[in-house]
Amino acid sequence: MGRLVIRRDLLMVDAFTTVPFTGNKSGVLYPAAGLDEQTMLALAGELGASESAFIVSFDQAAATVEIRFFTSKVEMEVCTHATVAAFHVLATRYGLGAGTYHMKGRKAGYTVRLEAGGVHPTITVVQSDNKMVRLLSEAERQKLSVALGLDPEGPSPIGDALIYRAATARTLAELSDRKTLNALTPNNALLKALGQSLGVPGFYCYTYDGSDQHIRAHCRMFSPGSGVDEDPVTGNAASALALYERSIALIADKETVRYAQGEQMGRGGVVTVTVDGEHALISGQAVTVWEGSILL
Repeated sequence: MGRLVIRRDLLMVDAFTTVPFTGNKSGVLYPAAGLDEQTMLALAGELGASESAFIVSFDQAAATVEIRFFTSKVEMEVCTHATVAAFHVLATRYGLGAGTYHMKGRKAGYTVRLEAGGVHPTITVVQSDNKMVRLLSEAERQKLSVALGLDPEGPSPIGDALIYRAATARTLAELSDRKTLNALTPNNALLKALGQSLGVPGFYCYTYDGSDQHIRAHCRMFSPGSGVDEDPVTGNAASALALYERSIALIADKETVRYAQGEQMGRGGVVTVTVDGEHALISGQAVTVWEGSILL
């Protein structure tokens, strides 16, 4: 006897923004209970977002939410922008009230705070500081430079280059200026191969050039090894950068900073991060772009 086909709600939500068609889009499906991994992978690919959230269940009385996250190629342990999108849907469509919730991912649990806010409630995802893994070697820095499309013969515009882990690990690479950041043309095959050798598929490139009191850094995120050539706005990577900056005293504990991303893709958004002791608090809002249903 086959699985029962039911009508499930399906929405597209832009996260880390309140303006439609900007920020980072995420598909959100509820209920996801009963769906197998291949179906969720296929739907994530069909939707075309970098990641999509599949809400398995939620219980306001118990303050628990279970969500699974998929790119078109792999299941992710957690995805911050898709978490913001999912809780936005839970609050605005299903009446989930303000409070602190335990969110169960594929393996681990996460704390998510939902603030009352009308059509654009603020969602905060709490991630732990798992510290710097290591600096990149000179040979790895050279490979990164070539993979990003930088001139291998000229002086390197890459400053700090290291692997830092918040909820998941990211390679962080500081660039000298926004012109260089904006002009990056990664070779996805080389970047994927480097990610495999490092054991870290995601590369978060940033520059302090053009920063001000409102935006601490401008950033771009590449993760072809996860099926995402370029991600518009990336919460987990921003938290890793903030935690690293605090670790070397570039920002103070309990300081709130904002990172801008996605301008080159025409989907600009802002991630707000507060470093609090051993945690990074990633905050953002979202907007529903379309909603409908699907028979699965």
